[in-house]
Amino acid sequence: MTQKYLDSPLKYPILVPAKTYQFPAFPAVAPVGNQTTYIAYHGGYSAGFESSAQLRTSSCTVTGISINVTGNTLNSASTITLRKNGAATSLTGTINAGQTGQLNFTGSVDFADGDLLSVEMVLGGTAGQGISIRGGSIMVNI
Repeated sequence: MTQKYLDSPLKYPILVPAKTYQFPAFPAVAPVGNQTTYIAYHGGYSAGFESSAQLRTSSCTVTGISINVTGNTLNSASTITLRKNGAATSLTGTINAGQTGQLNFTGSVDFADGDLLSVEMVLGGTAGQGISIRGGSIMVNI
């Protein structure tokens, strides 16, 4: 299997398998409703600061995002969107109010060497509600 390096926000290269890129669970304090947050591949999330969650890529095509939602008390839908160089792409999905389980969103987005990749979550609900993500992956073709 071919492997590629992606630059992490921690300034160290991350060796990733050619087919999937895993990201960890959110920490104990999960994101709360009614905010925009970015999944950070170094072990958490970044409320409102996309730059701290971006990864510099090598040339590839992202074909899907998979997340494991283990808890969801939000009373309205949320969206998850793959972003390229700080802009939304066509690869998006909806997390319905209260929905849990393994969720898979598919599409096709090309990245060139040096492009920045991030995953945005716009959470529904209110500040007293939340969602818990226990890891996931991005599917990549190189």
